[in-house]
Amino acid sequence: MRIRRLGPALPASLLLALLLPAVLAPTAALAQAQKVSFRLDWIPTAHHALFYAAVDRGFYTEAGLNVEILPGTGSGDAVKLVGNASNDFGFADAGAMAQGRSKGIPVKMVGVVYSRSPIGIAALADLKITKAKDLEGHSVGIAPGSAEAWAWLAFVNVNGIDGDKVRRVNVGPALGPQSLLERKIEALAGFVTGNLLIAETRGAKVTVLRFGDHGVEIYGNGIITHDALLRRDRALVGRFVQATFRGVQWVMQRPDEGIDILRKYHPTVDERFARAAIRRVIDLIESPATRERGLGWMTAQQWERTQEILARFAGLSPKSPLEDLFTNEFLGRAPGR
Repeated sequence: MRIRRLGPALPASLLLALLLPAVLAPTAALAQAQKVSFRLDWIPTAHHALFYAAVDRGFYTEAGLNVEILPGTGSGDAVKLVGNASNDFGFADAGAMAQGRSKGIPVKMVGVVYSRSPIGIAALADLKITKAKDLEGHSVGIAPGSAEAWAWLAFVNVNGIDGDKVRRVNVGPALGPQSLLERKIEALAGFVTGNLLIAETRGAKVTVLRFGDHGVEIYGNGIITHDALLRRDRALVGRFVQATFRGVQWVMQRPDEGIDILRKYHPTVDERFARAAIRRVIDLIESPATRERGLGWMTAQQWERTQEILARFAGLSPKSPLEDLFTNEFLGRAPGR
């Protein structure tokens, strides 16, 4: 087969001159962008695809930001690192943030990601648990000192469970799923996006009761920043929040592509678990408030409820003024909503 030349070949130097601007443009834009650090609540896992999408799709770059995403060691540590301005932004549990604020750590939530709490309980399916009181007479595994530990107390109280009729078993976070599989416990408290899902993906047949569907609906994780940054550069906060929720919106519409992006940056993330988990995550993002006002939107009523539950069952004292806990100032409807 003969290939016909359509015209004279461009000199190599001219071809390079034409291509070089297109190659260098993204790099130049990133170099000129404002550097920002973003501390996660944990090592990268499924729900962090929401943020890696914002990096990979260029949403942060378009907002003039060069965002460094940093792994975390728990929401409590993220709150401390943002509060002392070691990091500009963080992804942290609302309960941990409220506890930190109560102790004088100057942090505020600028957009909630988990409008609905991910905390719940998984019971072996053959127990035929359909409501909270059905757990009486059975054993429940709970990690000491965990978020699910105090949430369990609220769940018991709100649903009139006789705590003396439930055998509470202390299990480490990593051991819970296997203990349920081996039937050393009959139910496991935890996160529907985390250890409860791990048990399911390993083959446990379970019934899941999310605490929020049974009277204990509180805010989950959201985007936090420190007071000093809010005073110094509100425009930066606004650009970061808007770009972040563009990423959230993008993954909500394309969950599998979101996991592909996450695994591009972190190939060791378990693919099977991540693809199941991101769908659980997406189920927790929307609420009546976000459907009406846009992603990330928070209400005073839900924050008050969150603080009330924390005060009664997690030792929160004193409560913080609501204006110190959250602001919707930087939120707006995500594109296409």
